[in-house]
Amino acid sequence: MSISFKYEYGGIPLVTISNRHASAVISLNGGHVMEYVRHGEPPVLWMSHNSCLEMGKPIRGGIPVCWPWFGAHPTNKNMPAHGFARICRWEIERAEEINPDISTVMLSLTEKQVPKQFAASPFHLMMTISIGAELEISLKIMNTGKKTLKYSGALHTYFNISEIRKIKITGLEGIPYYDALAGENGMDSTPIKFKSEFDCVYFDKGDPCVIHDPQYKRRIVITKSGSLSSVVWNPWVAKSKRLQDFGDLDYHTMVCVETANARQDSRTLKPGKSHTITSKIFAENYE
Repeated sequence: MSISFKYEYGGIPLVTISNRHASAVISLNGGHVMEYVRHGEPPVLWMSHNSCLEMGKPIRGGIPVCWPWFGAHPTNKNMPAHGFARICRWEIERAEEINPDISTVMLSLTEKQVPKQFAASPFHLMMTISIGAELEISLKIMNTGKKTLKYSGALHTYFNISEIRKIKITGLEGIPYYDALAGENGMDSTPIKFKSEFDCVYFDKGDPCVIHDPQYKRRIVITKSGSLSSVVWNPWVAKSKRLQDFGDLDYHTMVCVETANARQDSRTLKPGKSHTITSKIFAENYE
């Protein structure tokens, strides 16, 4: 078992973890889980080889922390997509080995670490990352100011898959969704399968969903709390070519299933109040 600290990719501070079950890499740039790999198995998380790995720049892949807004800023087009939390330097509060099976890292971010151009209201984010046979990320949002704090966000998880055309996602059947590409609402009674660009926000009840990957012979089970919306995304061919930090063929081996507080699931915190959103990821192998 080990927990170590190092600087890579031109000076990004990283936390690396290895224990009985898995290894992980966490970047303090964005409080970003970049890698989670169970020993002897394909990576659970996907990372773009074209990602810009510089302090203050968003990382493509892994688990970006989108906060305090999801997608485009609601009023200012000059603001970066998905908020500022993913481009700020987070601080380490604690890193420890709970037992031979579980390692935990706790990170924090406050308005004092946010560049002044964002004019951030007072807040305190505490993120606890537990690495073991499963990966659990818990993000606690605290309103430390004197005014109401309104926000949206997501744990924008990129999953590593064998081939997008061969997987399916279950658990969101019969759930109403907003299709961001068509600009309309919908509902389907069948599992999600992919044959073109996909970008939908599902307004679920917090139930688990599962990525079925027959080529890798595994199921990735995503359970959550503090979230009543899930985002499913794949850029497909044309958008992959437009994204600078995305390889033209990368869409084949990734899919995003995001634990979110998005659209009508956006949250409002009164002064002194908090909300916690948690995502738990378990890769289950089968023959």
